[in-house]
Amino acid sequence: MKLPSLSTIRKFVAGAVGRVDTGFTSVMFRLLSLRVSSLDKADRHCVVVIDEMSLRSQLTYDKNLDRIIGYTDEGLIATHALVFMVRGLRAKWKQSIGFFFTHNTIATSTLSRLITECIQKLCSIGLFVRCMVCDQGATNMAAVRDLGCTADKPNFVVSGSDHVVHVIYDVPHLLKSLRNNFLKYDIKFENNFVGSWKHIVQFYELDRANPIRLAPRLTDRHVEVNNQTKMRVCLAAQVFSHSVAAGLQTRVLTKELPAAAVQTASFLEKIDTLFDVLNSRKWRCDKPARCALTADSINLKYLLSCKEFVSTWCFIGARSQTAIKCHAGLLISLQSIYSLSCELLTDNGFAFVCTSRLNQDCLENFFAGLRGKQGWNENPTPAQFQTAFRSSVILSSLDSSTSGINDDDFALLNHAHFSATHQQENFQKQYDDDVIDTHAHDQIIEETDNDMWCEMTNEILNSDICFEHGVIDTFTEAEV
Repeated sequence: MKLPSLSTIRKFVAGAVGRVDTGFTSVMFRLLSLRVSSLDKADRHCVVVIDEMSLRSQLTYDKNLDRIIGYTDEGLIATHALVFMVRGLRAKWKQSIGFFFTHNTIATSTLSRLITECIQKLCSIGLFVRCMVCDQGATNMAAVRDLGCTADKPNFVVSGSDHVVHVIYDVPHLLKSLRNNFLKYDIKFENNFVGSWKHIVQFYELDRANPIRLAPRLTDRHVEVNNQTKMRVCLAAQVFSHSVAAGLQTRVLTKELPAAAVQTASFLEKIDTLFDVLNSRKWRCDKPARCALTADSINLKYLLSCKEFVSTWCFIGARSQTAIKCHAGLLISLQSIYSLSCELLTDNGFAFVCTSRLNQDCLENFFAGLRGKQGWNENPTPAQFQTAFRSSVILSSLDSSTSGINDDDFALLNHAHFSATHQQENFQKQYDDDVIDTHAHDQIIEETDNDMWCEMTNEILNSDICFEHGVIDTFTEAEV
């Protein structure tokens, strides 16, 4: 049988991926449905992650589509791109599924509608959406309230889904926000103990003057926080650490710090343990708090005690306690993570739950990959973003190296292991003329999806892109 020419395959690929535009495209979900069909039922449980990426406003003419790129659907100049990503809860897969250009922010009603539409589309192809992760942007919080989420019931129901969708606010963002509020306000907790940032500053001044340091990782950037460093999660995590807490206690024992600094040390120690529990990556770990949640684990029960601990917080001097968004967000997230973990561990094929799957790191890495495709362009134009998104999402199904993303998760479209169930003559018949009939394009894709991945071998696409089979990687007991 005569194989289609290289130019034919290129035209076919260009025609297929060219349909990936703003919104939830049919091509994306058609390809996803093929991948999902090969997943085990337990591997279909997933989380939807949403976030925005800043763009540089610019209008670009696309001669192929004969239109201007750079406007939102409402006709405004695009300043951000809102991206939706779905991520596996048991298996290590992820996939960006759509983006929307926005002007500064998106309307609350529009966002809640898009969230509902996204979940319904994912459920229709066989995925089980169990929770949604976002940051505490004003629009995000308003949208989840619009969907029915409250502090007492941090979840909502979507038509077509068999499960409630839990709402979780991104834990790294919560940690960063807590540090930023701790800079301004002392925090009263539990038995009228008070944690104060001034004790950390006093400890640092003593420690850096000492030849033998108790907290060698602490630097000026951790203590003298500016507009740039306040956005760094790692700096916040290094302050809320066991080493700083132990250093404070030591300086109190040597009478170099006031006795009240012990209370600050206690607060730091509790926050360190709390965020270790909320960032578990393995079933077993050297530090007990970093072990994954199991049905009978101490860490699962610890989440409830953490909620009681957080509920006692009072930010001294704050004009209103409800104005501290990270406080309410952490309470909601603790309740959601506990409820979701109990559901997954009860009767869904989960031996354990890694809480690191419940944050936005996967999407942040995806954004880094998009920026890297432009030679590290911090704020790409809408046209550059669209091109990079198309390349990262679709071409990653043929070449896993194109996405430029370095983390444990693989793109779900990489998982392409299908047998040729249709006759190869069908493929030849469609493309003998070396021209794609745009009116029959959708029908062609439906009839040749399985064959397409088998025909596009390394030999055919050697000069353009290569094809790699993805392998499902799940968490196992051996990860210690």
